[in-house]
Amino acid sequence: MRKIRDKKISLSEEDFINNVDNIELETKKLDPDAARTFKPVSLPLNEYEFTLLEKAAKKEGRSQKNFLRQALIERANLILK
Repeated sequence: MRKIRDKKISLSEEDFINNVDNIELETKKLDPDAARTFKPVSLPLNEYEFTLLEKAAKKEGRSQKNFLRQALIERANLILK
């Protein structure tokens, strides 16, 4: 299948070289409340890990998926700060 690409203004080689420091990376703003249809993840667990997940999720009153999602978000934010 052919990819349809946006036509952008092409720069001459000299313009490109002279403006390389001014090129901004396109950053897509992500919505933390967006529908969870982007990419499913399969996570194999051993019996110990599953039991730990099951108990912790039950104690928190969350589903296992919700518990994992929240734990991932909290841990990632901690690491990335």
